Amino acid sequence: MKTGRFALCAGASALAGLLAGGPAAAYPLDAAGPTGIERLEAYRLGQKGRERHGGELLPKGALLASDEVRLSLLDRPDFQIPPPDPELGAELRRVLGADAPHYSLALLDLTDPHHPRYAGVNPDQAQNPGSVGKIMAGLGLFQALADLYPDDLDARRRILRETQVSADGFIRTDDHEVPFWKPGDPRVERRPIREGDVASFRRGLVTTWFVVHTPFKEFFVLS
Repeated sequence: MKTGRFALCAGASALAGLLAGGPAAAYPLDAAGPTGIERLEAYRLGQKGRERHGGELLPKGALLASDEVRLSLLDRPDFQIPPPDPELGAELRRVLGADAPHYSLALLDLTDPHHPRYAGVNPDQAQNPGSVGKIMAGLGLFQALADLYPDDLDARRRILRETQVSADGFIRTDDHEVPFWKPGDPRVERRPIREGDVASFRRGLVTTWFVVHTPFKEFFVLS
């Protein structure tokens, strides 16, 4: 992380964009139905069109179907971080260039789960990333759902998918552009949030910008 500007990158997925470039999707592109995130269908259709016309596609991992996604290390609860890999560390510092001293990040490469690679740039340097507030808001919501439905994951998913929140006057000073799409639209539109825009909890939580209301349960979250 660079002080005041970037969040801490902890793990290979967090640094994928920095090392490889290109867009990334937060959910599998076939998950529009289960999640209620309609724009995933727009991206899926867009990838199909690009494939037909020989256009540039998302990275292979971003095109995996939901049933092909596997979380690493679930079967290794005793996993230990390996010693730093000098080669990987040198590559990280090369990518960061002259700004490397201002960053604090760690990277765990699980491309080969049996031979993981770890490297960091000032990994023990404490910094205060602005995105901590976003994480806390998301954690609060997930914990509230776990308290309400301790043994019912489907109920938690239903709340995230079906609960709709509407932007009010609190959003007027935010000018970040966010994606909007509904079935039948020719393309995904990116524009600032307007009063009256509606989104589900799930749709909001997969994006990167949080606009939080009080009380807690009335918050509108979009990228």
